[in-house]
Amino acid sequence: MKFINVSSEEARGDTVPLKAAQKASNVYLSKLWLTKEQYQQLADLYANAEVSSQEYRPESDSDQLAAASWLAAVGLDLDGRKGLGNRWSSRWSQESGKPKGEIIRKLFQWCASAVYLLPVEKQSTNHGISRLSDCGYPHESRNARLRHTPVPFTGCLAHAEVLYQKRTGKIMMTRGYFEHNQDCREAFLTRIPPMPLHPSVFEVALAQLHDGANLSDIQDKNRQMFRNCAYRGQPPDLRGSSFRWLMRKSDTRSLYRQFNRLRGVNTAQPSHLNIDEWLNPSSAAYNKGFAAAVFHYSARAAKDDRFEVCIATPEMKEASWKYAHGSQIILDGTFGLCDKKLLLFIVMGIDEKKRGVPLAFLLFSAPSGNQNTSSGYNTEILTRLLSRWQAALGSRHGTSFAPRVAITDTDLKERGALLNIFPSIWLLLCKFHLRQSWRNHRSRVLKGNSAYHSDVRTRLRRLEESLIKTTVFANAVQLLADERAALAGELDPAAREAIVGGHAHLDYLEAYWLSDALWCSWSDYGRMRAAELLGCPVDGVLPTTNHLESFNGVLKRKHI
Repeated sequence: MKFINVSSEEARGDTVPLKAAQKASNVYLSKLWLTKEQYQQLADLYANAEVSSQEYRPESDSDQLAAASWLAAVGLDLDGRKGLGNRWSSRWSQESGKPKGEIIRKLFQWCASAVYLLPVEKQSTNHGISRLSDCGYPHESRNARLRHTPVPFTGCLAHAEVLYQKRTGKIMMTRGYFEHNQDCREAFLTRIPPMPLHPSVFEVALAQLHDGANLSDIQDKNRQMFRNCAYRGQPPDLRGSSFRWLMRKSDTRSLYRQFNRLRGVNTAQPSHLNIDEWLNPSSAAYNKGFAAAVFHYSARAAKDDRFEVCIATPEMKEASWKYAHGSQIILDGTFGLCDKKLLLFIVMGIDEKKRGVPLAFLLFSAPSGNQNTSSGYNTEILTRLLSRWQAALGSRHGTSFAPRVAITDTDLKERGALLNIFPSIWLLLCKFHLRQSWRNHRSRVLKGNSAYHSDVRTRLRRLEESLIKTTVFANAVQLLADERAALAGELDPAAREAIVGGHAHLDYLEAYWLSDALWCSWSDYGRMRAAELLGCPVDGVLPTTNHLESFNGVLKRKHI
C-alpha cells in the first residue's frame, strides 16, 4: 500500500502543473539495460530514498533557470545529445496529460553502464552477459551513428528521469541517481574526456541571454568572472575541481538550446511547426506577443507555396510613421540567414541622428526547385509583402502611409515592387552598387595589361564619374558620344583590343543605364530632385545603402 500526499488545490479539483500521482510514480528501472546486480543495487537505493528528486514550477523563471543549468551541467540536453562525448541514452518515454500528450516523461541511462542487448524485464536466467564493444547498445540495429565512449563498462548506476511539457519544453521534475561509482570516475582517466561546465556558469549566461546580451558580452563576462573567482562555488584552486569554468565554443549549442527551452521554444520539432503554432489562434501554443508583431503570415501548405512571415513590432510601426512617412527609406535583401532557403528583405528608415532604424522584416522562402536562394524572388512576391506592410500601418488623419524617396541597390525587382505600392515615390540607386556594377563589367571587357588597356580603363573611370555628376540628361548622352568618338579616333593597330573593349563598355552604359528614367535614379539630378521632395539639403539624401548593409552584417554575424 502506497500513500500519496495530495495538495489542497488538487483535492479541490484545481488544475495543477504536476499531479500527486505523477510525483509519486515509480521510476521504471526495468526499462534500463542492467545486470541483475545493478538492478538490485538500484532497488536498494530507491528503497532507502538515496536518489535525487527535484520539482520545478513551469511558471517560475528562477525554477526553470535552475533546471536548465542543472541539465546542461550534467550533459543531459534533451534535444542535443548527438555529440560524440555525450553518454546519455534514452531508454523509455511516455506521453500523458490533457490535452493528449501534453507531458512527456523520459528515462535516460548513462550509456557506459549498459551491457545487455535486452532490458532486465526481457532477460532470461539462462542467458549469459553479452557485452557490447561501444556505448552499450546495438548501433547497427538502430541505423544510428557510431558514438565512441572513452570508458569501458563499469557497472555505473547513473540514470535520470525527466518530466517536461511537450509544447513549451518547460521542465517539471527531474529524479534519478546522478552519482558515478569509483570505477566509472577512474575510467575517465583512460582517455581525456570533456569536463562539464559548472552550472553556475550556465546560470549567469542564461540570465544574460534573458536580458538581451549577445555572445560576445557573455564570453567577456565569463572571462572576467573567472579571473575574479566570482562564480558561485568556484574554488581558488581549480586542480581539485571536476568542472570547467571558462566557456568554449562547443558550450554555446547547449546554452542556446536551454535558453530556447526557457522561452518555450520546442527545438525538438521543425521551426516552421513552432511558428505555425505560435501564430495560429486555435493552437494551444498561440502567442499574442508574436501575433502582434507579425503583420503577415502564410504557411507553406503545398509544394508551390512559399513560407512567409513579415514582422513589425508596435515600436517599429510607430517608427515607420515618425521616420519614413513623407521621408526616405532603404530596401535591401540579405541571404545566408540560416541553413534553410530563406530570404530576408529589410525596410529601414533614418532617425534624426542619421542612424538606421529597422521598420519591417519581410521573410520568405525560395520557391520549390530553386537552386540559388539569392535569386528566389521576383517583383510579385515583394509587391505582395510591401502591400501587407502598408496595410498593417493603416492611415493617419485620412492619409495612407507613403514614403517620398527610396534607395535600393541595382536590383530592378525591388524598384518595380516599390513603384507598384507607392506610385509617386522617387527612386534612387546606391552609388556603391552602381560603381560596383560598372567596375565589374569594365573588368570583364578590358582584361589586358598593356598601356592601351590602362589608358582606356582610366578614360572610362573618368567618364563614369562625369556621368554621375550630370544634372541634365542631354549632357550625359553627349558625354557618352564624345567618349565614343575619342575611342574611334585611335588608329594604332596595337590598341585595337583595348578599343573594342572600350566600345563594349560604352554600349553597356548606353543600352542599360542611359534611359531617362534610370538616369534620374543614379545621377546628381536624382539626388537634387529627392532633396527637393524631402525639403532638405542634398547632403541629407542618402547616397548609399550602407546603413542597411552594416545592419545586415551585425544581424547575421552577431545577433543570429
